[in-house]
Amino acid sequence: MPNRGASRLAEAVGALIGIAALVLQLYLLLRLAAGKGGTSTAAIVEFFSYFTILSNLLAVLAYLGSLMGRGEGAPAFFARPGVKTAIAVYIAVVGLVYVIVLRVLWNPEGLAKLADVALHYVTPVYFLLYWLLFVDKSRLAYGDIPRWLIFPVVYAIYAIIRGTITGVYPYPFLEIGKLGVARVVLNIVVLVAAFGGIGALLVALGGALSRGRKVAA
Repeated sequence: MPNRGASRLAEAVGALIGIAALVLQLYLLLRLAAGKGGTSTAAIVEFFSYFTILSNLLAVLAYLGSLMGRGEGAPAFFARPGVKTAIAVYIAVVGLVYVIVLRVLWNPEGLAKLADVALHYVTPVYFLLYWLLFVDKSRLAYGDIPRWLIFPVVYAIYAIIRGTITGVYPYPFLEIGKLGVARVVLNIVVLVAAFGGIGALLVALGGALSRGRKVAA
């Protein structure tokens, strides 16, 4: 079993990194909105409309859930190995999509660059390492994957509905007005397949690691 002291240290560090990155990104959006004459409410809504932000927030909740112990309610929910694995899937897709698709679309500088690196590189890599080293993988099952896909599918529906109403889409591959319905649907299918594929990979890896530990014991 992983050393609990090391696990708690990793969770504390991960929570601090995640919170700092989220607070910095929110500050930048609020500052940008103020400079353009926008409202703080609109900036906050925009902040929570990015899958990247939501996935990083879930990672923070997973760290805090474990640090708070195994009681009842939300902390216990986010401390579950299956929930942490789902979050690992989400944060992995965040990093991959950013590196493959979104990274070339802008060139942030200063604090924006710091937030960009923290949210898209540091926290995904850190959470996946945390999952690999400290999360119990012995009960993961392929049957869990359909449940893990609910969140990204619901998010995609929300993003498209909001974008259709406001004309503002969080990601270019969801812009129906420019790409058309068929192309956006195909993009979503590809992304859902990516979530499912990474989920299957983590379940397989978790099973192999769990069997290896049993043999070693």
